[in-house]
Amino acid sequence: MLRLICAAVGLLQIGALGCGDQAGVGGGDIVYVPGPTCIAFCAQVFGVCDAFVDVEGFEDVDEEACQQLCERDLASERAVFEACGDAVEAVFACASELDCQEIDDWLQQAPPEAFPCRSEVTTADSVCFSI
Repeated sequence: MLRLICAAVGLLQIGALGCGDQAGVGGGDIVYVPGPTCIAFCAQVFGVCDAFVDVEGFEDVDEEACQQLCERDLASERAVFEACGDAVEAVFACASELDCQEIDDWLQQAPPEAFPCRSEVTTADSVCFSI
């Protein structure tokens, strides 16, 4: 469980989260069209709760950058294993419905046996890290 949240936070931090269609732009960068899950996740986590405000490396990540990173992560997961992408998207969908305290609890995995979205995280861990 911790592995997925750490991976998600780590991927977001280094610019690798994702979840949708893509279109190329100049300079070789790929621009991802944000899907509803990434839009909702980033709106809640960055727009409403500013959950990463005190986390080093997130200074330049705003809601739009989060959407790109989220989309890229999901696209990457699905490219390797479709079911893993679906499971990770379920984690983001669950997190997008949490209030700010619950998002903090989700990120901290508090309490360990009953943190928000634990079921989705457990499923994603099982699916993604058993391949």
